Amino acid sequence: MINRQNILKKLTVLSKEFPVIALLGPRQVGKTTLVKQFTDTLKKDVIHLDMERAADRNQLADPELFFAAHRDAVVVIDEVQLMP
Repeated sequence: MINRQNILKKLTVLSKEFPVIALLGPRQVGKTTLVKQFTDTLKKDVIHLDMERAADRNQLADPELFFAAHRDAVVVIDEVQLMP
Protein backbone atom coordinates (compact mmCIF):
# COMPACT_ATOMS: atom_id res chain seq x y z
CA MET A 1 0.00 0.00 0.00
CA ILE A 2 1.29 3.45 -0.92
CA ASN A 3 1.46 6.01 1.89
CA ARG A 4 -0.26 9.13 0.53
CA GLN A 5 1.22 11.38 3.22
CA ASN A 6 4.73 10.39 2.15
CA ILE A 7 3.88 11.22 -1.46
CA LEU A 8 2.43 14.60 -0.44
CA LYS A 9 5.62 15.40 1.48
CA LYS A 10 7.72 14.36 -1.51
CA LEU A 11 5.63 16.58 -3.82
CA THR A 12 6.24 19.52 -1.49
CA VAL A 13 10.00 18.97 -1.59
CA LEU A 14 10.06 18.43 -5.36
CA SER A 15 7.92 21.51 -6.06
CA LYS A 16 10.53 23.72 -4.43
CA GLU A 17 13.25 22.36 -6.70
CA PHE A 18 11.55 21.66 -10.03
CA PRO A 19 9.12 23.77 -12.09
CA VAL A 20 7.43 20.65 -13.54
CA ILE A 21 6.44 17.45 -11.78
CA ALA A 22 4.86 14.49 -13.57
CA LEU A 23 2.71 12.07 -11.64
CA LEU A 24 2.38 8.82 -13.57
CA GLY A 25 0.40 5.69 -12.87
CA PRO A 26 -2.49 3.52 -13.98
CA ARG A 27 -5.95 5.01 -14.40
CA GLN A 28 -8.23 5.30 -11.40
CA VAL A 29 -5.58 4.95 -8.69
CA GLY A 30 -6.07 8.44 -7.21
CA LYS A 31 -3.51 10.63 -8.99
CA THR A 32 -5.99 13.47 -9.52
CA THR A 33 -7.19 13.29 -5.91
CA LEU A 34 -3.60 13.32 -4.68
CA VAL A 35 -2.78 16.38 -6.79
CA LYS A 36 -5.91 18.13 -5.46
CA GLN A 37 -4.80 17.40 -1.89
CA PHE A 38 -1.36 18.79 -2.71
CA THR A 39 -2.56 21.95 -4.46
CA ASP A 40 -4.99 22.68 -1.61
CA THR A 41 -1.93 23.23 0.60
CA LEU A 42 -0.37 25.82 -1.71
CA LYS A 43 -0.67 29.56 -1.35
CA LYS A 44 -0.85 30.10 -5.10
CA ASP A 45 -3.59 30.20 -7.67
CA VAL A 46 -4.18 26.77 -9.18
CA ILE A 47 -5.44 26.20 -12.71
CA HIS A 48 -6.67 22.70 -13.42
CA LEU A 49 -6.93 21.63 -17.05
CA ASP A 50 -8.40 18.27 -18.04
CA MET A 51 -7.39 17.22 -21.53
CA GLU A 52 -10.56 15.14 -21.81
CA ARG A 53 -12.44 18.47 -22.07
CA ALA A 54 -12.31 20.33 -25.39
CA ALA A 55 -12.50 23.74 -23.68
CA ASP A 56 -9.42 22.93 -21.60
CA ARG A 57 -7.52 21.59 -24.63
CA ASN A 58 -8.31 24.82 -26.47
CA GLN A 59 -6.68 26.85 -23.70
CA LEU A 60 -3.40 25.18 -24.61
CA ALA A 61 -3.68 25.90 -28.34
CA ASP A 62 -0.81 28.35 -27.81
CA PRO A 63 1.07 26.92 -24.81
CA GLU A 64 3.67 29.69 -24.67
CA LEU A 65 0.98 32.36 -24.46
CA PHE A 66 -0.99 30.37 -21.87
CA PHE A 67 1.97 29.79 -19.57
CA ALA A 68 3.22 33.36 -19.95
CA ALA A 69 -0.22 34.59 -18.87
CA HIS A 70 -0.25 32.25 -15.87
CA ARG A 71 3.38 32.53 -14.81
CA ASP A 72 2.59 32.83 -11.10
CA ALA A 73 -0.02 30.05 -10.96
CA VAL A 74 0.31 26.33 -10.47
CA VAL A 75 -0.99 24.62 -13.61
CA VAL A 76 -2.22 21.05 -13.33
CA ILE A 77 -2.74 19.21 -16.61
CA ASP A 78 -4.77 16.05 -16.15
CA GLU A 79 -4.89 13.33 -18.81
CA VAL A 80 -1.94 14.99 -20.57
CA GLN A 81 -1.28 11.77 -22.51
CA LEU A 82 -4.22 12.78 -24.73
CA MET A 83 -2.28 15.76 -26.13
CA PRO A 84 -0.32 15.35 -29.36
